Amino acid sequence: MNLDLEGKVAIVGGASQGIGYGIARALAREGAAVAITARREAELHAAAERLRAETGADVLPIQADCRRPDDCARVAEIVRREFGGIDILVNNDGAPPLGPVLSFDDTAWAKAIEQNLMYVVRMAREAVPSMKERGGGSILNITAISAIQPIPGFALSVATWSGVIGYAKTLSLEVAAFGINVNTICPGYIDTTRLQKVFAAG
Repeated sequence: MNLDLEGKVAIVGGASQGIGYGIARALAREGAAVAITARREAELHAAAERLRAETGADVLPIQADCRRPDDCARVAEIVRREFGGIDILVNNDGAPPLGPVLSFDDTAWAKAIEQNLMYVVRMAREAVPSMKERGGGSILNITAISAIQPIPGFALSVATWSGVIGYAKTLSLEVAAFGINVNTICPGYIDTTRLQKVFAAG
């Protein structure tokens, strides 16, 4: 496959494992320089080493917790400084806790909004100006099938990822004229560490 990504710069969140790692690997194989982020530094650097070995690509690991506004800004600043700009942004950051919808207090809801929705908002806000300067770009938000087909116990994810879908559709209308695509993917069941934990918990 040739996606013509030579010389392109991508940021992939949650890329130390699972879906994020798979996306980072695919982009790297197509010739993109890839900045990967994750909260756990040791796993992140191990993932970067594997990606370099598998693809020969330029891979930049940046430890960050993108639930924090300052970390979102720092990631974008480092990528602009090291690679010269941003062409591709993949927002992918796990998911909040599971549980009955009425069991969560305001703190749990606020954390879920920060993790799933505001992370996407902040990273897009950081990336879009660079994409405009470079003549276009692509933003891809990774959610889950529960965003469009609610599942009991997934209330925090369902509500916040539904917000991501609405946000992305609105943003896409506003940035299309600059050659920027904004899409949201809602994967079904994929054999990731999180899904294994969900099934193990019954």
